[in-house]
Amino acid sequence: VHDLEVSKQLRREKESLKMPQSTYHLPGMEPWESVQQRITSFFEDILPKHRSEHIVVVTHGDPIYNVKHFFTKEDPYKLVHVDHESFASPLSFFWDHKKQAQMDLHKDVIDDIVWGGSKSDESTELTLVRHGETEWNIAGKIQGKTDIELNNTGHSQAQEIAKKLKKETFDIIISSDLTRAVQTADYIAKELGVTHEEKWHT
Repeated sequence: VHDLEVSKQLRREKESLKMPQSTYHLPGMEPWESVQQRITSFFEDILPKHRSEHIVVVTHGDPIYNVKHFFTKEDPYKLVHVDHESFASPLSFFWDHKKQAQMDLHKDVIDDIVWGGSKSDESTELTLVRHGETEWNIAGKIQGKTDIELNNTGHSQAQEIAKKLKKETFDIIISSDLTRAVQTADYIAKELGVTHEEKWHT
């Protein structure tokens, strides 16, 4: 367990050294490069299996930076100095299998007018969701790989995002294997009537 103020001090030190690590990354934790390698390997395995599908991935605050980098190729240093995504809120990405890159929606939607979206064998749509809130989030404790459950607010947030996502069609739900992500994913799976089929080791 680490105090958030200590982490913020470390962040200031990282900023001076231009290190791509977030506020919540502390000495001894897995470095950016290693996490990015795991995230890249995960998506290189998952995306080809789900061509033409719309998948939900439920994960954690810090790995979302790595997922964003995988899809957008944005500067990691800039990415990690933006606040974490809100609890149980969705982000969407569209993967072009032919180009092995995120789809250029302006070109595909505006310039070409006709766009096949995620129902083309050449693309996959991904909705990324951060897990709901835990008591450690409220206390400012860094959870990392510690397996903490959702609190009452977190359960409500997970139920709410599940209802919002019901407006769309999904094919599969994947999550981290930590309880807070699994619980969030299970609410989504139940509401959507889609199986929570896969979990990966965080």
